[in-house]
Amino acid sequence: MEQTSNLKLPYIAPSQAQKHVTHNEAIRALDALVQLSVAGRNAAEPPAEPQEGARYIVASAASGQWSGKDNQVAAWQDGAWAFFEPQEGWYAWVMEERTFAVFSQAAWSGAKAGTNPVPAVGINTIADETNRLALKSPASLFDHAGQSHQLKINKADDNQAASLLFQSNYQGCAEMGTMWGRDFRDQDQRRRRPMARCLGRRQRQRVGAVSRRHCQRRHRQEAIRPDFRARHRDGSHHLSNGGQPESHNRQARIGCLGYPDLYD
Repeated sequence: MEQTSNLKLPYIAPSQAQKHVTHNEAIRALDALVQLSVAGRNAAEPPAEPQEGARYIVASAASGQWSGKDNQVAAWQDGAWAFFEPQEGWYAWVMEERTFAVFSQAAWSGAKAGTNPVPAVGINTIADETNRLALKSPASLFDHAGQSHQLKINKADDNQAASLLFQSNYQGCAEMGTMWGRDFRDQDQRRRRPMARCLGRRQRQRVGAVSRRHCQRRHRQEAIRPDFRARHRDGSHHLSNGGQPESHNRQARIGCLGYPDLYD
């Protein structure tokens, strides 16, 4: 063998004269290919005044001194162009694009980072085994893609919890969700009681379950009191507009979509 298999570096033959020539040729090749970073990959002809050591990926239909060297790495060394034929899987940093390119199936293309799936993602902080998605930011935005947007929290079964936990200095303060069952609940973590103060409303000591019977109860109330729907059609609550529920209806009324509509 006269050269290496991957980078095609020349070997020094036994009893070879002027060994330094072969050695220097291998050093120049290493200098061009190790930590490969090219100025660009869209030029089909060489620049008029290249800098020493400048490297380019030759574009298709190359001309001039680059003619016939499509997709090869061209390096300006010692006043001449040296060309290196890429192998499958080579990576190069493309400075003008600020991204990586990979040589695959006889062509260079932009390298795509594999993020689906990844074990953990930390944004401005470090994710851990429990908080595999961690974000440290003044705010976060979950936006729509043209229509609606839905945030989903799923649990394995009714014996688990699917909830939102509010913390202060990483200590639980309040929690709401379906904790160990299918009923929607909320509670003050410090007192282990419904979050009347946290929600800013007067509330019964026991929060009513979100179920079909509450929908039926609401429909009966609307049938008995025709003004009930009109008074709340705008979605406002009694405690925000100054109204008060009548004494015989002092109970949690749950809308058919599962959201609290009124607390006593």
